[in-house]
Amino acid sequence: MDHEKNEYSKGAVIISIVFSAIVMSYIVYVGITRRISLSGKVRYTIGHTIKLQLTMSGRDVKYTYMVKGIAYEAVATYAYDSQVPGGRYWVRFSEEHPEHSELYQNKPIPDYIVEAPPEGWKRMP
Repeated sequence: MDHEKNEYSKGAVIISIVFSAIVMSYIVYVGITRRISLSGKVRYTIGHTIKLQLTMSGRDVKYTYMVKGIAYEAVATYAYDSQVPGGRYWVRFSEEHPEHSELYQNKPIPDYIVEAPPEGWKRMP
């Protein structure tokens, strides 16, 4: 009976290790893919902060931005002087994968800029 229980425990440990390895591999893959896409051709647009989210690692800010008529949502680490909700900040996004972006909370959009071109700007105006 102890032998059967021990075999069951070994199987559970192996399954847990394999599952954890798959999850970690996916997280690394997503991070690398995002970093590569943001190191290539990028453009800039206007991001709007929506809300703060509490996470295990602290606070994140959820934001939206538009590229060619498609709305995207993303999350960034919260900068403590950012306006949330309702802040307007520069977003850098990948031309090839517009779902990959970075929010520049230290660079608010000037009031005279009302909207972005559908494809964004090559450089921040």
